[in-house]
Amino acid sequence: MGVFRRGVSILMAVLLVACASPGTDVAGRGKADQIHLSWVHDPRTSIAIIWHTTTSSQSRVEYRGPGDIWQEQKGRAPDPKPLGPGFWHEVELTGLRPGSAYRYTVSGDGGTSRAFSFTTAPDRPGRFRFDAFADQGDCQTGRDACRVIAGIAADQPAFVLAAGDLAYGNDNGLEADDRWFNDIMAYSREAPLMPAWGNHETDQKRDPIENFKGRFALPGSEDYYSFNYGNAHFVALPERYVDIEPNSAFAAWLTNDLETVSRDTSIRWTIAFGHRPIYTTGQRHGPELRFLENVVPLFERYGVDLYLSGHEHNYERSLPILRGGQTSLDRIRVEQGWGVTYVVTGGGGRPIYDDFGPPQPWVATRAVAHQHVRIDVTDKELVFDAVDKSGLVIDHFVLSSADR
Repeated sequence: MGVFRRGVSILMAVLLVACASPGTDVAGRGKADQIHLSWVHDPRTSIAIIWHTTTSSQSRVEYRGPGDIWQEQKGRAPDPKPLGPGFWHEVELTGLRPGSAYRYTVSGDGGTSRAFSFTTAPDRPGRFRFDAFADQGDCQTGRDACRVIAGIAADQPAFVLAAGDLAYGNDNGLEADDRWFNDIMAYSREAPLMPAWGNHETDQKRDPIENFKGRFALPGSEDYYSFNYGNAHFVALPERYVDIEPNSAFAAWLTNDLETVSRDTSIRWTIAFGHRPIYTTGQRHGPELRFLENVVPLFERYGVDLYLSGHEHNYERSLPILRGGQTSLDRIRVEQGWGVTYVVTGGGGRPIYDDFGPPQPWVATRAVAHQHVRIDVTDKELVFDAVDKSGLVIDHFVLSSADR
């Protein structure tokens, strides 16, 4: 029965994604589209809601928590302004109750959308799930993207991490950006999406990164940032246009961020994500040597547990690595403190690369497959699954807490 229900869930999500198209309100009334959530401030007490309309500059969110009356908050136009026709809108709701379910609607060309929901992060650590992907593109350009998006929606994660190369609008035009934001509404209207930028978010002839900065509401400079959820700390690394040398602003920020969190007894796990892989046997791009030189020493000094990336359009996981070498040969069980586990999850929907080089001693597993990753978090362990476009688990391991 469980397999049947899972299959039905994935099928329903596929159908929902397939019905979405630019300029169409798949929600029902209102013709508001490209609706997605993110965080600028504390996930326990706030949420950012971003959406697009074709002709109306009206910007309003109505929302209510359990037992509350409906409240209204006016929004604003994002700064910087995203590229393309129509109007973008942004509202940040603050002062919310931790661990609570809220319903909301957004204003549209013809009135308001139907109600969607989100849940604030819990005040106390508890079990939660998040998903991650990279290198996706829209469903019209590549149908495999639709299947990966459907798999993420079926997982019902608390939030989703995107490790760069989201919509490929620099290759396929601004319409591809709009299509992708509509496609991901299968989950993004209820699960916040937190991205790291990739090389396909930028087009130096048209727009270095402002288009995507305008389409997301994120912490800090938005080039790199961090946030806490439950007992975990998440760090988004920048793309190549940011200076990461030892005396750079980023290096000072990352050192302070990781040092601060290492003293926070409420944080059990530290997870980093960025577009460029650090350990990979993929030969299309290879490892990001600047990260290997400048970022990995900080990861190891402050006990980062996991790094998620893309760029190589395949799947690869390392054994735990410390000072350049693996510390264990166990492919299923990893102990916190053994080193950093590096995962390339670049099979989000774009054409797959089948060009791995020779296997290295630190390789745990690798696969030529479209996929995303699903991670269930508790105080005692991270349960990690890589899930292919058909819903099959192609990799599994458990990272156990040092204090379990």
